[in-house]
Amino acid sequence: MFKGIKCTLPNIPYLRLLQRNTMKLGGSIATETACAYVYSSEGSVPPHPGPEWTRFVCVSDNHSRTLYDMPAGDVLLHSGDLSSWGYPQQVMVTLDWIKSLDYPTKIIIAGNHDLCLDKDLPASVFEGADLDNDTLIAMQEHVRGEEMKIANVHYLEYEPFEFTTSSGRKWKAFGSPASPKHAAGAFQYVEREEATGTEPMAPRFSPKL
Repeated sequence: MFKGIKCTLPNIPYLRLLQRNTMKLGGSIATETACAYVYSSEGSVPPHPGPEWTRFVCVSDNHSRTLYDMPAGDVLLHSGDLSSWGYPQQVMVTLDWIKSLDYPTKIIIAGNHDLCLDKDLPASVFEGADLDNDTLIAMQEHVRGEEMKIANVHYLEYEPFEFTTSSGRKWKAFGSPASPKHAAGAFQYVEREEATGTEPMAPRFSPKL
């Protein structure tokens, strides 16, 4: 039995799993200290492997859809595209869903669809919508507000976050919403220099598994 990180990934469209220095093991992707696997709601989800593991449940690109059977875990990671087209009411659907989920720690970032969370985009990007800049500012404050913190939801935007699981294990994370230019999206960069400009924001972690 490998001991270390265990990631459970619901089968949500556009889910991407980074496979680096890994080996195949019974349908899973594993190293000596970690095991990752993808599950579907139709399949059998393995039980939580025990206190010696930290189980990360990773989702992305739900685009305001919330009818997913989520497995038990210690940490929920949502890596962006909370909404379909970035309207505040669409983001709120996903935020309300995430708040309702039973995870001790929930970490989220925005994606290129989440226009209302990008403070550099004016309300005019929402053509034909009755939105003003004050509404967008209120949304950007809400995602970091007390209501989210009470629900153990931590929104990261080019910033680090440290937390401790119930077993006493300490973890460090860094969240960035940046993505290459694609249509009229949020948090996008065009030139390589813009992308590398965010690197100094990320602390240099020394992982210990």
